[in-house]
Amino acid sequence: KRIDCLFSFSEDYRLQKRSLEIIHGFTKSVIEKRKREKRLRDSGKKIEDEGLGIKRRQAFLDLILESKIDGRDWTEEEIR
Repeated sequence: KRIDCLFSFSEDYRLQKRSLEIIHGFTKSVIEKRKREKRLRDSGKKIEDEGLGIKRRQAFLDLILESKIDGRDWTEEEIR
């Protein structure tokens, strides 16, 4: 097991920190993009297939963005 206070001075720590910043930045941009798309979709919400009983398949991220936890939206950290 590594000692955290020593690990924070190592090159591996800096590499880990940079890697996490890249990953979190990417996931944040994807989540924000999907939220924008959802708002646009909701503003003009008339799907042609709605009357035919055909349900459009959704990506897992879209399902999470539409769901609620105890009546509130998911935080970005919870989504990630």
